Amino acid sequence: MQRLETHRDELRRQSALLDVQLAKLDAPARLEAQAARLGLARVGHVPVMNAVELAAKK
Repeated sequence: MQRLETHRDELRRQSALLDVQLAKLDAPARLEAQAARLGLARVGHVPVMNAVELAAKK
């Protein structure tokens, strides 16, 4: 039983470390920095077109 509890505790520790790593990878600042390195830029406005209006133009 002790061995299982030790294993469980180790898995919980690993899970917590993975949660921290995931939070770092998902951080908006990191994503923006990586996008900038790739030459991507944030747009101020994204035009949206109504599908019904587009279909009516066909």
